[in-house]
Amino acid sequence: MALLDPAPTREAAGSPAWTRWFNQLYTAIQNLLTGGSFTNPTLTNPSASGGTFTNPTLAGTVTVSSPASLIVGSNWQSWTPAVTCSGSMTASALTVNDAQYLRLGPWCDFKLYVQVTLGGTASSQVLVSLPYALVGQSNACAGYYNQGAWNAPGFCLTSGSTVVSLLPNAANFALGTLYLMISGRYRVS
Repeated sequence: MALLDPAPTREAAGSPAWTRWFNQLYTAIQNLLTGGSFTNPTLTNPSASGGTFTNPTLAGTVTVSSPASLIVGSNWQSWTPAVTCSGSMTASALTVNDAQYLRLGPWCDFKLYVQVTLGGTASSQVLVSLPYALVGQSNACAGYYNQGAWNAPGFCLTSGSTVVSLLPNAANFALGTLYLMISGRYRVS
């Protein structure tokens, strides 16, 4: 007996044939999750005809025969980072132009583009919160800042367990409008 009947690719998405096929697929996945097993299953792009999987969880090791063809999808999520500063420098009037992350297992890729106003007493560090707590320290990331012109920072690295730290290529950041563009990858806890 086959693991699954062939997908009804000639039927319209949402048709009774697709509903039966997805019910059969769901039963097979439930079997796997409750201790059953698949032997060399082959699934060929079930979502191409309108079907989707929502939050599936597979315990144990999953082997992909062609990892180069594995598509994760566009599951980038938005988050609102907090921006703080070291010393007596303050950050206010935060505008988030783009702040997104993608979690892939124990890794988190992130990108952000924000605008903030720096006040108080000029200082040498701007801290931006990350979407997940990280494991370890000193994960390098790419960052740029603009206070009249785009500059590469002196350093851009994760600091502590929840923030990325940006240090200017001068002694301190200038007070006023600051644009930040930062992207990176880090291991999550």
